[in-house]
Amino acid sequence: MQVDAMGPLGAFGIPSFDREGHPLVLVFAAQTFVLPPAGRTATSAPALHPEQLPPPQEDVHWGEPGESSLHHEGQSAYVRVGTDVFVSGQAWAPRGRPVTTMKLGVRVGPCTRSALVFGDRVWQRDLVGLSMSSPLPFASIPAIYERSFGGVAPQSGKPSDFCQRNPVGRGVYGSVAEARDQPLPNFEAVDDPITELSSRPDPVGFGPVARHWAPRVGWAGTYDELWVESRAPLWPQDLDLRYFSAASPGLTAPGELRGGEPVVLAGWSPDGDMRLPLPTVRVVAHTELRGRADRRRMILDVVHLQPEDGIMTLIWRAAIPLGGPAGDHEITRVRLLEDWEDAP
Repeated sequence: MQVDAMGPLGAFGIPSFDREGHPLVLVFAAQTFVLPPAGRTATSAPALHPEQLPPPQEDVHWGEPGESSLHHEGQSAYVRVGTDVFVSGQAWAPRGRPVTTMKLGVRVGPCTRSALVFGDRVWQRDLVGLSMSSPLPFASIPAIYERSFGGVAPQSGKPSDFCQRNPVGRGVYGSVAEARDQPLPNFEAVDDPITELSSRPDPVGFGPVARHWAPRVGWAGTYDELWVESRAPLWPQDLDLRYFSAASPGLTAPGELRGGEPVVLAGWSPDGDMRLPLPTVRVVAHTELRGRADRRRMILDVVHLQPEDGIMTLIWRAAIPLGGPAGDHEITRVRLLEDWEDAP
């Protein structure tokens, strides 16, 4: 698919189809900005980063695929129920001076997520069974799902000892003997703390949720013999469109973010909070098809904040109906709309 980015954007396109099998061209565009210094409130839009890359086309993991959490999700969804917000980075103690616990949070417009962060702890044997050791001091801890509640109890076959919401996490143990001297999560929900070995809180994370993790996998629909005989390779009729949203609970906007919404990153830098407005950017896709043309405003799908790297990336999507084979697509050009231009 020929997709040209006109101006400071990265872009790519892929063929696809919707739930009913109608052919589409999906075009994704991205723009990366420099986050302002922490410890102060920025009132103007952030500056553009000197390097503009296309959105990720494939999943990128923090470690081995299938054994680690997602850093970036490859863009391929033909629709989303709202803008997803992701944060990649570390929980930082104020001024980098070690603490044993702190609070971490993010807010982007109506989207909000927070966590309590603890230094490393283990389950230790006491007179009545197990208790949590005191958290060790830390200056920073990676905010990844591997440090949140989850995992699999290696010696247990009970469903309660497998965390489908976060199979790469820590804290799921099948017995007192198995848990002894083993780590607890570093990240917990503010209103749902771990109190005992049998606690099964929802994992707390800020990055993308993998497609095969709950609850996403449950929204993918039913792939049974009837689907094979009557629908394959189309999406099943009971597909829930929430399946295409990868954000952690609380971080999918109820609709599209449009720019200007307040962004607050609390606890992600040793120098203090980051506060800024979400950039107001309008992107349009001009598509030339065999015998006709299509012009449409692109939808903001993703806001990815990476305070450790000092950047923020916005990703937009356009789903362009083909009405014929993929060969009907000749070229799509994506560009920024000027302030004086009306959106399609």
